[in-house]
Amino acid sequence: VNYSIHDLELLAIVESTQHWKSVLESCEDPFVVISDHQSLQHFRTSRPLTPRLVRWSQDLNAFSYSIKYRPARFNSAADTLS
Repeated sequence: VNYSIHDLELLAIVESTQHWKSVLESCEDPFVVISDHQSLQHFRTSRPLTPRLVRWSQDLNAFSYSIKYRPARFNSAADTLS
């Protein structure tokens, strides 16, 4: 499947939250996702969403989280891990 970069980045967040679901659901405070893709910050407020993004949004709504943008030059660990 050919996903856009935005969709691939969001899919990584969705898959990670599903993998760590039991830990994340027990967190009292919202967790923070740090990304070097600024457009992800506005994912929760952008409209219209494609059917795929609607599904992912519903999955992510189970969690209390925020997405923070950090430019790639300040987020070298993320590029190392990917």
